Amino acid sequence: MCHNSLKTIIYLSLFLCIVPRTGMALEIYTRYATIIYNEDSDLDRFNEEIYLGKYNFLLQLDGIQDVTDEVRLKTDLIVDRVKEILDMFPENIKFKIAVCASNQDINKIHKFIYGEPADLSAFYAPDIDIVFFSAEDAELATIAHEFAHVIMHKYFQMSPPVKIHELLSRYAATHIKD
Repeated sequence: MCHNSLKTIIYLSLFLCIVPRTGMALEIYTRYATIIYNEDSDLDRFNEEIYLGKYNFLLQLDGIQDVTDEVRLKTDLIVDRVKEILDMFPENIKFKIAVCASNQDINKIHKFIYGEPADLSAFYAPDIDIVFFSAEDAELATIAHEFAHVIMHKYFQMSPPVKIHELLSRYAATHIKD
């Protein structure tokens, strides 16, 4: 019970860090994730950065009416593809994605959580089950890499060593366009 309270406090603190500009966050829901972002322009930039390669034709499906629909579809397609690449299919995958305006925001949040500076455009915080992405630097390979961390975290009962996590995440990032 105490662990859940701590996670809630951390999540609310991060929420306040992520949302300083507007005072409220926007959310969209996919089959796998709740995507949290500050402004429509952040989501637009995030969406523009994600090119699905040969899978881009899937975006021509009926029902895509706006950017939120496109981001929702891209997110679920990438998660499904990473599960196939890793041959890991955990049940009931649910996690959060925070789309931040810049790499600088990502690095502030990383320092807040881990107490260490970093030079990142994305990272997964497994203790609070949130993937943080920079809207200005959200490449498909980066997204696949971070989603691989999520999938492994949910697949294994006992997490493998960090080096194995990184190796498999890099494998997913390398093969996402195959």
